[in-house]
Amino acid sequence: MPFNTLPIATGFDQHYTCVNESCTQYTTTELNREHHLDDRTWTCNACGEPVMVTMVDDTGKTYRIVRSQAQHLKRGDLIYQEHDLQGGVLQVLGSSQAYGKGKHWYLGLQGFGGLTVEPDRYFNRIP
Repeated sequence: MPFNTLPIATGFDQHYTCVNESCTQYTTTELNREHHLDDRTWTCNACGEPVMVTMVDDTGKTYRIVRSQAQHLKRGDLIYQEHDLQGGVLQVLGSSQAYGKGKHWYLGLQGFGGLTVEPDRYFNRIP
């Protein structure tokens, strides 16, 4: 049974594009969030592949990310903190089921330490 995790913050989101070159929506430069993508799974409604999210911070700097669940992050992945794009990039040093924590997931993050979260919690991963 999936967890009922809080949705990821979308205040910095500007545009969504499909990453699948074979998708009918691939040539669409800006997917409509209400009609073209599933914002619970961050996938394209037409093909089911992830969408690329273009984000812009308060200073106007642009970031391109893919939203990935904690359980799909792997060692070496780079992520931005959800509410602090300017806080820098965090490297995933470890990703595994959290021992002794029920059905939670453990992420070891460089410069941040360990984080225990629901396995289906989304993070802003740099592709």
